Amino acid sequence: MFIDISNLDMMKNNFLFLLLLGLVFFVSCDDDDKSQTYKGDNLTLSVSGINFPGREAILEGAVLTVKQALPGETETLFTVTREGAKIAGENSNTNRVVALDGVINGDKLDLELAVKAKSSMVAKWKVDALFLNVKTDLENIEVNGESVAVADALKKFKTFGIGIKMLMRSVTFEEDANIVASYNTNIKQLLLPKFVDSPKGMALYNVIGDQIYVAMDLDKIIADATTPEPEAVKLGRSDYNPLAGLMSKIRTGLPLNLRQVEGGVEVYVEKEMLQPVMSILPQLLPLLDGQLSSLMEKQIKELVPMMVALVEASTETELGLSLLPVSE
Repeated sequence: MFIDISNLDMMKNNFLFLLLLGLVFFVSCDDDDKSQTYKGDNLTLSVSGINFPGREAILEGAVLTVKQALPGETETLFTVTREGAKIAGENSNTNRVVALDGVINGDKLDLELAVKAKSSMVAKWKVDALFLNVKTDLENIEVNGESVAVADALKKFKTFGIGIKMLMRSVTFEEDANIVASYNTNIKQLLLPKFVDSPKGMALYNVIGDQIYVAMDLDKIIADATTPEPEAVKLGRSDYNPLAGLMSKIRTGLPLNLRQVEGGVEVYVEKEMLQPVMSILPQLLPLLDGQLSSLMEKQIKELVPMMVALVEASTETELGLSLLPVSE
């Protein structure tokens, strides 16, 4: 049998060439699919002008996953294009469009997300009332050692709830997903109101189904509370156990229920969300001393123990705002 050695050498060369080509291709693909995680000091995230620390982003090939970027979303995925150090992408659904711009600098990633909300909540809403709905089998509740009829307690809360308009005039859910509230700064003289708009960059919203998720920048809203208990209790205390879970939701997305009603909408929370607040609310009352008008302060100090008792005695509770659209 005759073997052509020259052809055998050529076959060896071709085999080596294909092997090297395959190795190069494999390495290049592996590099494209390499996963890079950015978090802590290696990630900055701004969403419609609000900075959200403590988030995480994972880049795998052309897919960037940003965790808890938007209120109520565990993660948001972007298929990104890259030009040098810059990346860009978009994620959209029926309620919003999110445009991403970012810069990769070594092991650091700077992200800016611009949100354009498309839901029916994008509007300016007039605050009509603060409401409390309670279902309970009890006819009476105990408030500060006295028996109070449930019907009487609810009637008093309804009267107070209508007056909430003297504290807050409107809430605007803006197209860029910011929330702006018009509130009265002259709370000691409610009959001489001075309404101002809260600055943008305080709160962000995102509509998902029949809920609206709200995330807040607590560092801007409430100064870091370092005063020990019980001298002062502030809602910004993320280390205060009864509110720890609630504070976490406020930072990442507090779920509020949405309900369409005749002429407007109701935004409310239920008993499960209220219970952590109820356990601490009476301790906040001393902070009101001298901060409100004497009438308002008296009403709140009377109503808070009633509300706590009503929630504790209820099988179902709804606390929220009735909002009416504003015609500009």
